[in-house]
Amino acid sequence: MRLDTLYFTNIRNHRETELFFSKHINVFFGLNGAGKTSILEAISLASISKSFLNTPENSLINFNQEKFLARVRAIRDRGTDFTIEITKVTGGRKKITSSFMDNMRPKDLIGSLPIIILSPDYKEITAGSPENRRRFVNTTISQISNNYLSDLFSYRKILKQRNSLLQKYKKEKYLDQDEFNIWTNKLIEYGTKIVNKRAEFITQFEPYFSKNYDIVSDRKEKVQIIYKPYGFDDLKYKELDKEMIFEKLNKLSLEKRKGELTRFTTLFGPQKDEIELLINNFLVKDTASQGQHKTVLISLKLAEFDYMKEVLNETPVVLLDDIFSELDSKRTELVIKRILNNLAQAFITITEDDKIKNIMQPSEECFYFYVNNGEVQLIEEEI
Repeated sequence: MRLDTLYFTNIRNHRETELFFSKHINVFFGLNGAGKTSILEAISLASISKSFLNTPENSLINFNQEKFLARVRAIRDRGTDFTIEITKVTGGRKKITSSFMDNMRPKDLIGSLPIIILSPDYKEITAGSPENRRRFVNTTISQISNNYLSDLFSYRKILKQRNSLLQKYKKEKYLDQDEFNIWTNKLIEYGTKIVNKRAEFITQFEPYFSKNYDIVSDRKEKVQIIYKPYGFDDLKYKELDKEMIFEKLNKLSLEKRKGELTRFTTLFGPQKDEIELLINNFLVKDTASQGQHKTVLISLKLAEFDYMKEVLNETPVVLLDDIFSELDSKRTELVIKRILNNLAQAFITITEDDKIKNIMQPSEECFYFYVNNGEVQLIEEEI
């Protein structure tokens, strides 16, 4: 997969930007606040229907405008091309259209243009709360399995409805047991699907992670990624099947019922799962050095790339937002070479371009774009 062109309007400090890309490396350099990350956000919008940054959608629209637009033309590995366009009016819903479907929902879009994203904010995957690691797993699986994404949407709606009943009980001291049981059964049904898919994914993903960590770290330590479904301490995730998961969630629903009626919220289910990252059997989030955190995160993302490419039989597009400022020259060169060796296309933001120019000069393989106050200029020297 590669992007041929990108056109977008009114996203942050860009009024109107149209870009044509190299098949491989595309570097955007300039001062902080120049609008480099906004280019990656426009690509993200056309891929997963939202910015990869944790930011309100309406904040993307700038210049006192009422609407943003992002459009990409992409070409699959086998040569077929398609377009995706996403627009949003302030206060309104997004409209998504493509060559293959009009009026798409976000869950229809995700997976059409597979992307791998790495930015400084993603350090929370290794150092932050379980929610960050669940988000990493959910995002990866969702791009390869539309069924998982649909089940995840359904589960969140069911969880919201069940918690609403518990909050109503808090106020009114009355709980409709029949209705509550219906939502509990649905929660268990969809929770079973999610836990089962996560267990399958982590089992398949672990070798990719270990292999990439060996490459990035020169085999200095042993790493693991372990799935811990909430309340499943007596069961090994690699041995789970749907029947076992269903029975366990049903048992947990009964065990937690009294506590739920006291705390007025759901106390079991995959929204409480943990995914542990370990180095030499110690938790990364508790014991890893700053350098180890970076190495683990890069290894996770390289593993995500390898896994998605094999499962989808399609090369993901790579977005790297200001990560090379935090990497030494050895790791920078390793990441660039991995991208090129996999014939992948990457979009890189960086403050100073010298760090990458020491590895790759401007050429047909590597385009350099200077970004200043929302204006983008292709640097044509040596191309």
